[in-house]
Amino acid sequence: MQQEHFLIELPQLSNLYDEQKMWEEKDLYDHHVNERYGVECWQVPIPTNIKHNLNLDIMSKEPIGWLMHKFEHARLEPHIDTDRDTIIMFPHSPKKYEISYLDDLENQNVIFTHQYKCPTLLNSKIPHTVFDKGIDRVFFQISLFIKDYSWPVFPLLNN
Repeated sequence: MQQEHFLIELPQLSNLYDEQKMWEEKDLYDHHVNERYGVECWQVPIPTNIKHNLNLDIMSKEPIGWLMHKFEHARLEPHIDTDRDTIIMFPHSPKKYEISYLDDLENQNVIFTHQYKCPTLLNSKIPHTVFDKGIDRVFFQISLFIKDYSWPVFPLLNN
């Protein structure tokens, strides 16, 4: 299968916010720990430069920004996103790591792997995981809720 079945890179969203400032200001916002996925999550505002690029007309509700810290001792377990339609992932640290898509949640055979290089729109309705036990990760993601969801999500960005 082609990459576009699983994800779409969005390099045009690179460098539109200050990652360090987001990290430094995280404690101003509500947060929680999700033990199942081994992450601490802060609900942060979506940077204006990014939000202006999103086509909000196709959204059923406002997108939500999350700053995430995945603990080194944990692993992002295989899953399908059920509470949102899709996400845009912005890796902070490390900048490059892989997401793996799986045939299903039972067998968990890898059918596609991608190394992040830039912000990326994920087809999160396909089982996916990150083999990240032993890796301390920080990333920003935007949860998107689409009125008439289908993959790929177009027109996601304003021109």
